[in-house]
Amino acid sequence: MTAADGTSVAEVGDVLTYSGRDWYTYTLANSTNVSTIGMTIHSSSGFTVMELDGECGHTFSGLRVVRKPGYMIASNADVFHSSDCANGVTLEDSVFEANLDDFYNIHSTVHVGFQPSSSSGAAGGGDRDHHAVAVGATVDLRIIQPRLTATSESVNRSVTEFWYGTASPMSAVAPGDTLSCWTFNSLVPILNLSLAAWPQELTNPAALAEATALQQTLNGPPTNAGLYRWVSLRLWSIRATVLGVNQASLSPSSSSSSSSSSGLPVGILCDLDRFQNVGVKIRNNIFRNGGHPQIGGRLKGSGAVVENNRWEHNEQLNVEVSFLQSWMEGPTHISDVLFRNNSFVDCIADHAGPVSAQPGSFFALCGAPSCSNIQQVNNSAVPPTGHSPTCDAAVATWRKALGARIPLASLALSPPFSFKLGGIDSSELLATWDCGATDTASVAGNRVLDIEWMSPDSFIVKAVVTFFLDTAAVDALISFRNDNETAPHSLLLTEACALDASWQFADDATIETLLGSESSSSDFTAQSHPISAGTVQRFRPADYWDGGYPNGTTRYSGAGRSSNGQMPFWHIESESLGAGVTIGLGWSGQWNATIGASGFDASSPPGAASVTGIAVRATASLEDARFVVLPGESMRSLRILVSSFNRTELASPAGGYAGEPLPLDDIGRTVLRRIILAHYAVKDAAGDLIFPKIAALGYPHDVVTDGHAGELWSFYSITAQNQLSIMKA
Repeated sequence: MTAADGTSVAEVGDVLTYSGRDWYTYTLANSTNVSTIGMTIHSSSGFTVMELDGECGHTFSGLRVVRKPGYMIASNADVFHSSDCANGVTLEDSVFEANLDDFYNIHSTVHVGFQPSSSSGAAGGGDRDHHAVAVGATVDLRIIQPRLTATSESVNRSVTEFWYGTASPMSAVAPGDTLSCWTFNSLVPILNLSLAAWPQELTNPAALAEATALQQTLNGPPTNAGLYRWVSLRLWSIRATVLGVNQASLSPSSSSSSSSSSGLPVGILCDLDRFQNVGVKIRNNIFRNGGHPQIGGRLKGSGAVVENNRWEHNEQLNVEVSFLQSWMEGPTHISDVLFRNNSFVDCIADHAGPVSAQPGSFFALCGAPSCSNIQQVNNSAVPPTGHSPTCDAAVATWRKALGARIPLASLALSPPFSFKLGGIDSSELLATWDCGATDTASVAGNRVLDIEWMSPDSFIVKAVVTFFLDTAAVDALISFRNDNETAPHSLLLTEACALDASWQFADDATIETLLGSESSSSDFTAQSHPISAGTVQRFRPADYWDGGYPNGTTRYSGAGRSSNGQMPFWHIESESLGAGVTIGLGWSGQWNATIGASGFDASSPPGAASVTGIAVRATASLEDARFVVLPGESMRSLRILVSSFNRTELASPAGGYAGEPLPLDDIGRTVLRRIILAHYAVKDAAGDLIFPKIAALGYPHDVVTDGHAGELWSFYSITAQNQLSIMKA
């Protein structure tokens, strides 16, 4: 991959995303009043959601088309595409992002009408005479539905169908349905027709050839229609009664090259009046981070309301209401469309005026004579705020430090923690919230980053990240605060993982940890657990029994005893890589941790053989924490320590170890102990460690306490007085 000057724009380790365009992900065809609620789609190869043909009137609520962390694209084409529905869609409370075409495109198909030459044959293969065009008369017309493409590459009909859809509204019309026909370009009315019989689809080669040749004629003078290429088409023969005719639009001479023998232009635009997407409602949605260079949404349908939506972080955004002749997207005439109370946050306008004219410059709205009463009222443009460069740089620095020895598996620039607020993943929320960061030095000389995200309703997430400059270790503390004084409380906060990160390991990765204490002979013994793709291992403090084990009657969780049966420290290491990651939880209480793995094609240093490995994901949270945050309240999470190490960590002069090479897990433990002594242990004013005089006290073993003779259960009876007595003795 090279830039215009020939220099490379890709580096070793970059991940390239290829975007194709294929079939639709979720389609409603020829259906009526279907409700789709709470659907989430993470990736779509073509149109993500499509409705086409029939009465429609569908509702899509809580539809979420969003990327998974680490992915660039959620939709390779339009997120929502509607074609040839009688009744408009209701699209509400949804989130669309990272699309490569329109956020929504709602339209009918405008057909091309013409009177055939006698040589092309009629539906039954014989010739038909051209009838006079007058009110009450019967006329025979051919109706073309072209399959279009804007590319010059060679494609066939099936390709255009998965590019653009398989709608076929002429298959659904019936005698008595009406057509409104217009001149190309100027959209002057020319005919109103009522079907006198069922349409007949034509497949004979001569008729199809004549219809196909019409595109070149229309794109040439004098029409100069500007139609995109017809890759294929469907063709119908209709017989219709003339309800109205604009005689001024008919050619006075049948010899004109631009008209037929009846005086009709060589081709006319025809709307199918029944299928015009009437009554569209688009409300309370978020459209963000679009990848299409121009269009924020295309709406073609009368009686529509678009309100209370947010367009966020889009470049060259344009919200459009207009017939598109090049694509034959209609209807040709639109009325009574209202855009109100929408906001454009950190967006750049593409059409209709300079940025200084916002929010009006975000709209490209058609006018007379084809459109009437198209309005935008009380919409607002919010200047770019979003993520400051210091915020993105701070998150990148944080992630780089976590991958100092073992690279991170996820490539997304997202912080290494997660939560849900009101059921929505933080990966989606934080990408749209305002964010800033400050970079300072702590008293001890370590680097400290304060990163703060704030929602539109003043819910604040803060990360204080400390980088220990003498080792590859990072300390992070996440907190949540509600600064919204007008609401009774925040949305429900759940699944708050102070750590949520994945590393790229080889297949031989293991978890090295220690048991905690349950007053048994196995206390603090080392444990080793292999890791394999597709598995998740859970760690938490052990449960205990009310009344004492083993005679208790009620089982409780670890009750906040952070080392009850399991220490909150792990080394994840790989012998083949000669490196590992250490994770520790501080102020841990009743914690819960998971370490799982999935398949991954691991990156290797330049020049090294590729490694097939696993992505090891570690999470840590307070167990079963679910709560709201009241105005003015704040809460903190677990403290997270992540350090990394490799086989040469202690062998260098700075490592201070000159003995025989240590096993990898011993290196990890030694590095961890040094970090704790240097940065967490209590010290006096001179910087010297303060060692406690005692670790624990109790009565001699022969004291009977709680009915357990000869056992060390006397800690239940410890008081300050009896412990002082023991120390004095």
